[in-house]
Amino acid sequence: MALDRKSCMDQADRLVAKGQVDKALLEYKKLTAAFPGDGTLLNRLGDLCIQAGKPVEAAAAFQSAAQQLGLTLP
Repeated sequence: MALDRKSCMDQADRLVAKGQVDKALLEYKKLTAAFPGDGTLLNRLGDLCIQAGKPVEAAAAFQSAAQQLGLTLP
């Protein structure tokens, strides 16, 4: 069964609102696995990693997002 993108994103947003960023990260990891070419999802994953205090994971997510969006980083 395909992952319902909107439902998963809504769930992640609810978790963030409750301060449960680590659980929201799990939702976004599911999303990025299901939609690996979506730079916007990867960028949001990076944002959540920053909020969760995971800078190495954030950097990897931002790098992947930049590649998917066709951006070059210095």
